[in-house]
Amino acid sequence: MNIFDRLFDWVKNIIGGFGGEFVQKISLSSLDLENCNGVATSDGFTNTCEICVALNKTVFKSTNSPTFIHPNCKCIQVPTTLSSPSLIFDMRKITDYLFIDKNKSRMIKSMGYYPEDAQYLYDYVSLNVKKEFVKGNYILKNLNKNGQHFQINYDINGKREHANETFQCYAGCIAYPNGKIKIATALVKI
Repeated sequence: MNIFDRLFDWVKNIIGGFGGEFVQKISLSSLDLENCNGVATSDGFTNTCEICVALNKTVFKSTNSPTFIHPNCKCIQVPTTLSSPSLIFDMRKITDYLFIDKNKSRMIKSMGYYPEDAQYLYDYVSLNVKKEFVKGNYILKNLNKNGQHFQINYDINGKREHANETFQCYAGCIAYPNGKIKIATALVKI
């Protein structure tokens, strides 16, 4: 393999190949956010830093992917497919937070939603997070030992006395391995 072939392979690894719709981040470590219980640690065995462990096996749209690279980084991006991400999303993010927390409860009621709408909200947020992620419609936020955070914006129609209104909202998410998305914050009105 000549120098140009090696350079081409190096660039292809960094940007995830050419024409691939999604890329998966791969490090030398077997550690990832899932097997580290959501808090990445450095892997001394493979000399992989905690940020590379946090990104390990995560999947992003090739045109909207984190660009974390450090000196001597051994991580690569490989083209992959993703038809529908899976979610880590506890219903209690809706029932025990949106309708219980004083400020969130006020916000959700200002849109016409009440506790009996919990399942509808859960399904609506789930559908929109999946749909917008597959389109690449997310905003990358901070990257730390807890993972690559990102925001997904969506509109939701009000209910009851607010039925004629549309509200701009977002979900705060974290990328987990193999196309999983952890929804950390289900609904924030913008």
